[in-house]
Formats: sequence, structure tokens, C-alpha cells
Amino acid sequence: MKQIFLSIILCSLITFDLSYSQEKNHSLVYYLDSRDYSTLSINSSFDLPLGFKLWGFTDFNGNQNSDNGYKLERFFMEYRVLHEIPEDWIFGLKGIGVLTEFNNYNGSNNDFFRFGPYISHSVPLPWKKKAWFQLRLYPYQTESNNKQISLSYKIPFNDKLSLLGFADINFIDGGKNQWVITPKLKYYVNELIDVLLEYRYNEFEITNPNLKGRGVALGMSIKF
Repeated sequence: MKQIFLSIILCSLITFDLSYSQEKNHSLVYYLDSRDYSTLSINSSFDLPLGFKLWGFTDFNGNQNSDNGYKLERFFMEYRVLHEIPEDWIFGLKGIGVLTEFNNYNGSNNDFFRFGPYISHSVPLPWKKKAWFQLRLYPYQTESNNKQISLSYKIPFNDKLSLLGFADINFIDGGKNQWVITPKLKYYVNELIDVLLEYRYNEFEITNPNLKGRGVALGMSIKF
């Protein structure tokens, strides 16, 4: 199954047509972290056949506590295939679906899948914008009995400035639950360039005495 999922990702990345490129569903982001390392992030979103959607990213990171934290020596990737359930199947309810998520960090011995439902919903704001939220529930994942609840969001303040990010709580089998929270401010410079200010909080790193689990990163994004 792993090979099939990765094949879908690779084929989608290779074969997306010009219309997707014009919609600018992809971005390349470079961050400088206050903990003296850098991140290069590749983000993509695709519409697939039969109503499926693919969303994901790969982060290439430098190491903390390194003589050269700007050398990209580690990576983390997360890709989701989502499918929204037709409204007439669930009494006219919108934004409910199922998904499969693939995670990998630093090699094939550290990869696993998550499975579960999600709900997406937009909320009108007083200043005539709409916020967007997506709640994902992962009651099952391969390689362990861990579980996760994840919330993503986007709150536009105006045409130029938005707050977006995610908050994950990881339920660790036989251990302490761990939060990973990353809110960011995004300023839209023009159709191609964004500037981002991101707060990073990672309890997996906090529990490691050799790492700092809190940091601030400044980034620039190029959309294509």
C-alpha cells in the first residue's frame, strides 16, 4: 500500500497541467529559525480524478546545535489524499469526508500512515471575510497505537494579511500526550510572493534535552 500511495504522489507531482500552475496551488518557502537553522518547504495541492484531492508538503531542515544549521540535513514529509462524502449520502451535510495521511521523517524506517474522517467548514467573519477550519480525527495509524486530533485553520483579516496554521495533539500509547502547534501570519506581497512569520511549538522536541522546542521563523514564499 505504501508503494501505491507514493506512486500517486509522484505521478501527481509530475503530471499536473498548466491550469494547476496558473492557479498557484504550489509554493516554495524558505525560513530562518531563531534557533539558528533554516527550513526549505515545498507545498503542493492537486485535484485528482474521481473527486479525490491531494495536499502535502516536504520540509528540509537544518540541525539544531550544529556548526552549520543552514545545511539541510533532515526532512519531514506529510501528504494527504482526501475525498469528500457526497451530501446526499449524509443528509445534506457538507464538508465531511475521509482521508489517508502519509508521514515520513528521515528515511523509510520512520514512515507510517494515518486514517480517519475529517470535517471542513467556513465561518463568516464580521469584516466580510470567511475563516476556514478543518478538523481531522485519526483513530488509527500504522506502526503504533498512537492517535491524533488535528485542526487546521485560515483566518483572513483583509486582502493582504491572514492568520493560518495548525494544532495537533498526539495521543501517545503508554506515554505523555504531545502537542505540536504552529500559527503563522502571512502577508501577501503580490500574486507570487508572500512573507510569513511563524511560531513553532513542538513538545516532541521539548522532551529532548538536546533540543529547543520553541522558536520563531521568518520566511518568504514563492507561489507557482
